Amino acid sequence: MGVKVIIHGFDSYTEVVRNLVTSGNWEPCYWIAPMKSHAKMKEVFPNIVLHDTNEAIVGIVPKEFKKLELRPLDHSLLKDLAYHESMTLQMMDRMDPYKVFTYHERIELYYLQLRYWLTILEVLDPEIVLFQMIPHFPDAYVLYILSRWKGIKTILFRFTSFIYISIPMDNYEDELPAVALYKKLLAKGDISPVLLSAKTEQELERKRATCYEDVVPPRYLHITKHLIKKSDITERSFLKTCYEYLWDFYVILRSIKHPPRPHFVKRKGKKLQDFFWLRYKYELYKFKFKCKKLKLALYYEDKAEVPDLKCKFIYVPLHYQPEMTTCPQGGFYTNQELMIEVLSKSVPEDWMIYVKEHIIQFSRKLAGECSRSYGFYDKIVSLPNVKLVSFKSLSTFDLIDNAKAVAIISGTAGFEAILRGTPTITFGYAWYNGCEGVFYVPSYEECKKVINEIENGFVVDYEKVRLFIYALEKTGFNLSVLPKEEKYTGISYKENVRNLTRALQEICRDS
Repeated sequence: MGVKVIIHGFDSYTEVVRNLVTSGNWEPCYWIAPMKSHAKMKEVFPNIVLHDTNEAIVGIVPKEFKKLELRPLDHSLLKDLAYHESMTLQMMDRMDPYKVFTYHERIELYYLQLRYWLTILEVLDPEIVLFQMIPHFPDAYVLYILSRWKGIKTILFRFTSFIYISIPMDNYEDELPAVALYKKLLAKGDISPVLLSAKTEQELERKRATCYEDVVPPRYLHITKHLIKKSDITERSFLKTCYEYLWDFYVILRSIKHPPRPHFVKRKGKKLQDFFWLRYKYELYKFKFKCKKLKLALYYEDKAEVPDLKCKFIYVPLHYQPEMTTCPQGGFYTNQELMIEVLSKSVPEDWMIYVKEHIIQFSRKLAGECSRSYGFYDKIVSLPNVKLVSFKSLSTFDLIDNAKAVAIISGTAGFEAILRGTPTITFGYAWYNGCEGVFYVPSYEECKKVINEIENGFVVDYEKVRLFIYALEKTGFNLSVLPKEEKYTGISYKENVRNLTRALQEICRDS
């Protein structure tokens, strides 16, 4: 008998799980994956319980457990998980673009998820719960926090700015293994130049380039270059808008003959479990919020200014939301207004805070409508030393290179900043926390202390940054857990499967 495992995701890498079963290590008993993958997965694992991803999100139970009596909740458990309750309710924002998902309904769903997954963990008694990435949907996050609460081993993969390097870990709050090796190397006192792989040297050269457009992270290429451009906001013509709207109406009309599709968004007057949409209604929904995001983008641009680079400032590149880089990785700083307010109150009187929106917040293909409002921008500009930065103005690199520091939750721009010699202040669990030039500040007092250090002339030592990257290469794994990213990694599917198998074997052996 192998180790009993519950798996969330990984439906594109059933071969990895089969390798672990064949070697006698694993016995998968429950798998949460998209319905379209179920038939193929049943062929490989005929005895496994399969749970559709969309059904799991809205709390629909698989047929095997329809008659299962769920465990009741008690004061002790809810008190222990109070922090995680806040995170889970925040994650439900992505289900509520219409703003009709009430607090009472969210709590009801949260309690249902708690009862169900607590019961499943007790009935199946797994030794490992595996996640493809940091859990950031309500069902996955509740399964994760309950597993850790019960002392069950969890495994998730942390991504880095190097798309070909990922790290399996027990939880997302711990520092990467690279940090321990980095500190050990620092303690030896010899910070001589290190030899990095040719692939990493090429990536560093790209990230330190002059033109920001040359450095767009591969996982965002299809979004930033094909779905939305700055000119769509700053130079939108009437004819272009008319053409787009005509095309949208054509898509809506054409979709009438298409079959319904599942979607977990809460609709007014509908139960969450009624999650199949007539296709034309889904296309109407996408069109409505495309228009909303366009208005929001224009409102942002109206509030934004061209920044003065001669003054002293901290640059804050906003995160796209909803996304795991803020929830759960940002903790309570998922509300980015809190981070900006802390910075505003921490900087010297003659410093400014320049805040720039993430361009993909307004992408039609994504759910940016769930996490922005006119009031969000109004609150930011109401702070006396804070300004929004216009898309018409400077690139991210211009802002990074002239800033005293970059402040961020956990995003890529923070790592790009230290590569370019600008210190970074992180408010969340960034993968590069612990690196030279990075200051993690979970409190207002620590933020003031760090800004004072930066004001007194702190300089990023690039050789130490390279040493951290060297440690990352030595401790990370050459793999991708997202199939859509494989073509950017330079890793073949077979090699990726081998590396994924080895990574999972090693973290299980080390536990």
